[in-house]
Amino acid sequence: MLTRISLKKFFPELSFWKKVLLFALPIAFQNMSTAILGIVDVSIISDMGEVAVAAVSLANQLVYIATLVTFGITSGAQVYLSRFYGEGNARALRETFSLTLFFTLLINTLIMLICLFVPHMAIGFFTGDNALIQGGISYIRIAAPMFVFYALSASYVAFFRAVGIPKIPMIVTIVSLLVKIALNMLLIYGFAFVPAMGIKGAALATLISKIVEFLLYFCYMLKYEEKKYIFRFSDICFVKLSSSLEFIRRTYPVILNESLWGIGTSAFNAVVWQNGGADGKCNEHCNADGTTGKFIFLRNFNRLLRFGKLPFRSRQYCKSQGGGKKIRTGRILCRGIYNGAYA
Repeated sequence: MLTRISLKKFFPELSFWKKVLLFALPIAFQNMSTAILGIVDVSIISDMGEVAVAAVSLANQLVYIATLVTFGITSGAQVYLSRFYGEGNARALRETFSLTLFFTLLINTLIMLICLFVPHMAIGFFTGDNALIQGGISYIRIAAPMFVFYALSASYVAFFRAVGIPKIPMIVTIVSLLVKIALNMLLIYGFAFVPAMGIKGAALATLISKIVEFLLYFCYMLKYEEKKYIFRFSDICFVKLSSSLEFIRRTYPVILNESLWGIGTSAFNAVVWQNGGADGKCNEHCNADGTTGKFIFLRNFNRLLRFGKLPFRSRQYCKSQGGGKKIRTGRILCRGIYNGAYA
């Protein structure tokens, strides 16, 4: 009897888990596809030699940091977006989405400006090898505008997941991945009348794929039927000091968790690279990328429950309560840190 009670307590009905998996598997697959996007450049450009591979890998360290910081912002916001959607509170949802857009754009615009105006300092943090620095600069200066488009796309990802349509981000990410692979093959090595651009071609392919990704999300948003939840330019008025501080207060655990992980991993890579250039270090760095890829896979599987089950439950809870009670967001955020630490 006690065993049955325990099982029912910790393992809900099969129908519940079926709904969770149908909701969360596209999220896990989409996150995995996003991780693959960062590996495509390095994989395709490998025939150009160790210096080219190392330079692109170094430049992608900045992309990696931006990705995790942005993920922290959108993940914290997604819990509240799900809650307000479950309550049917369109105004609160649009306010949260506006703040999500503001902070993701703020962080990514800052990183873009660093890449455009002081790329030598940014790449030089990871290595003192001049050849690698110059190669990294040629990549990141062309790819830099992608950070703005990525911020917008990441915010749309949080929105579509919160309203229960996780398949849209999955489809868009797959299309973006295919576009990037095709453009990489075309622009890096050239074909017919298209000249070979090498590292610059990889950067341009990354930028174009991010623009395509944003345009697809924008089109899906225009076709979304529940218009009252869609962001409007007038919603910019929601971005105030008081609301921004409240947003940070509620989401900072997840933001810090993801940000510190990204900064810590990049700092480790910086230590490795500062002790040697491309000679003898490319293999070590590629191994580090492989370890990061394995980590991302396991982490995404963990998020299948962490950011699939929790928003799903918060939305179901709010609907069942008619929007009359608050969810325990503090516990959810703390659980996110714990799960993230042991992913």
